[in-house]
Amino acid sequence: MIIVLDVAYAESFAHVAGVVFENWTSQKAAQTYTLKVQEIAEYESGQFYKRELPCLLALLQEVK
Repeated sequence: MIIVLDVAYAESFAHVAGVVFENWTSQKAAQTYTLKVQEIAEYESGQFYKRELPCLLALLQEVK
């Protein structure tokens, strides 16, 4: 399984998306996931993990 993840930020929340592929040569998605995360950290230069990682982990909890 391969999952492609991305996060888009608004003022006080984030939308997270994940697209699952069976393998590297898959031509279409096997599954898609989206999630709205209400509590996000403020942006801090060089501290990517504080803002983005909690959103990504929240979505990964939904992946079956």
